[in-house]
Amino acid sequence: LKSNYYLYNLEKIPLIAIQAHIFYIDLFEEMMSKINNVPVKFDLYLTTTSEIDKNNIEQYLILNNKAEKYEILIVENKGRDVLPFIYQMNKVYKKYKYICHIHSKKTLFPALSKLWRDYLFDNILGSKEIISEILYKFEINPKLGIIYPENYFRIICFTYSSLFERTLYFMNNLLKDDFPYFKIDKAPAYPAGDMFWARVSSIYQIFEKLDIIKNNCPEEEGVLYDTILHSVERLWVVIAQLNGYNYTTNFVTF
Repeated sequence: LKSNYYLYNLEKIPLIAIQAHIFYIDLFEEMMSKINNVPVKFDLYLTTTSEIDKNNIEQYLILNNKAEKYEILIVENKGRDVLPFIYQMNKVYKKYKYICHIHSKKTLFPALSKLWRDYLFDNILGSKEIISEILYKFEINPKLGIIYPENYFRIICFTYSSLFERTLYFMNNLLKDDFPYFKIDKAPAYPAGDMFWARVSSIYQIFEKLDIIKNNCPEEEGVLYDTILHSVERLWVVIAQLNGYNYTTNFVTF
C-alpha cells in the first residue's frame, strides 16, 4: 500500500486514541470488530454506564483486543456520547496525534438506525485499508484536521437546516474565550452522528471545555434537541478551521 511508508511512525508508539462510548452493550462486539481493524499502534478508551457492562466489556477485551492499553470508565447516563468523550479525553488528549470517536448509535427508527450506524462504522473503521487511507491522508497533509463520513443521504436534509437558538448560543459561548472575534450565524459543516477522525491539534480546545459542557448538559429525557450537545457536534469542523486546518469527507461503498 502507498500508505505503508507514511504510517511508519504510527507503528512505533501509540499516537492514536480510539474513544468509544458504549451505551448499548449489544453493539459492543460489533464495534470492537471494527476497532481491531486499526493497523498501527493505538490506545483504547471506553466509557459505559454500569458496572455490569464494564465487567462484560473487560471479559471480552481479554481475548479480543489489539490495543496497546485500554481504559474503561463508568460514567453517568448524561450527555449522550459527547460528555463521556470530552470527560475521558480531557486529561489524556495531549499524548496523542490523532483521535477517533465512535459510539453505539441508535435512533428512534430501527431500520434507519442500523443503516446509518453501519455506514458510519464502515467509513471510519471498516477495514485496515480504509483506516490506512485515512491515516495516510493525515500524514501527508499536515493541515488536514478532520475526516468524517459524508453525511448519510437519508439525514442530509437535516444538516443544512437553520440552527436552533440555544444550539447557536452554546456554540458561540464555547468559542468566545479562544476566538472572541468570531461568531457563528448559520449551520456549519459537521459530522452528523458525531463519529470522526481528527488531528488533536486541530480540535484540542473542546477538550478543555469540560466544565461548561458538563454544567449545561440536560438530564436524559428521551429525544432531545437544541442542547449544548448538539452545539459540540457542530463545532468540530469550525474549531479545526479556526485553528488553520481543513477537513474532508470520505465515502466507501461495500
